[in-house]
Amino acid sequence: ERFAEIQSQQVWPVDYWSAVLGITPRQHPNTLLLMAVVQSLAVHVVARMKHLANAPRPVQLSAQVQPMLATPMHAAWPGGHATESFAAAALLGALIKAARPELVAAPLQEQLNRLATRIATNRVVAGLHYPLDTAAGWALGTSLGDYVVACAAKGTSVNKRDFNSQAFGGKDFSVNGDVASKGMTETALALTAATEVAALQSLWDAAIKEWV
Repeated sequence: ERFAEIQSQQVWPVDYWSAVLGITPRQHPNTLLLMAVVQSLAVHVVARMKHLANAPRPVQLSAQVQPMLATPMHAAWPGGHATESFAAAALLGALIKAARPELVAAPLQEQLNRLATRIATNRVVAGLHYPLDTAAGWALGTSLGDYVVACAAKGTSVNKRDFNSQAFGGKDFSVNGDVASKGMTETALALTAATEVAALQSLWDAAIKEWV
């Protein structure tokens, strides 16, 4: 029943994020560019981690797994779609919070996180990933999204996140609950002024103006 949705999410699923926030190229070009920045960062970082971990895909471990889509040639862990999606969720949540603080009371971040979870879980349903890949992608993607926000919005700190796959276990991933239940611990990490990126700050400011 998810096949059409899974197929449509093989590439960066901008339309799904647009459905939550009403993002359009005409009204929100800088928001879309900011999303492209965080997605590009996520792609590059996750590729290096996949190379280091070299975790086999499900189809490589069992002939009973019959993926819905062609299995990518790179390793499984951490999930690329999960990393990109949770990075986008963190970025968009922070952007809207800065531009429209009156929306903080609404469950916006929860909705964004649920969409990221859905996109990542679809890759598990398709037979390409394990729930563990989603959990690791959640930890990595959220960290990358927060880092981009800190660089762009002149933040003073971000959360340093450590992921323990054994603590996560073999259960299905859920974004609900405390971070420890998903195998992650958080500690505040101070940033220096050198972390600020002028180009990102200009892009951030332009994106905020699109929402006020």
